[in-house]
Amino acid sequence: MPYLQASEEQFDAIYSVFGAIGLVTPGLLLPAITQHLKPGRTVAFSVPHPQRGGLRPAADDRPSRDFVTLPDRTRLPITRWDFDADRWEKHLDRAGLWLASAQEFHDPRNGGRWPTTLLVTARKF
Repeated sequence: MPYLQASEEQFDAIYSVFGAIGLVTPGLLLPAITQHLKPGRTVAFSVPHPQRGGLRPAADDRPSRDFVTLPDRTRLPITRWDFDADRWEKHLDRAGLWLASAQEFHDPRNGGRWPTTLLVTARKF
């Protein structure tokens, strides 16, 4: 986020692989991304699927609390926005982006019972 705030650079594509999108307030990060994305260009991001492990997606825009485990097994608290594709679409739209696709990926190790990853692509209006 600080880089986007300090830069005037325009990009053809912006992507986040289990990165800032989903961990930073969408109302702040998505407009910053839109500001630096050339018209008609793409933002793509992957986030943990909100139904991973049998969980339920967020019912509102409030973040959930989670933990990240470091290599030394230390657990640190984090804030996460666990949205389904419909809620991401609303946030993308508010930021001047339109949802191009949302794909769910399943992990065969859990028998494919629930999706584990959500891959979203959107374009700037």
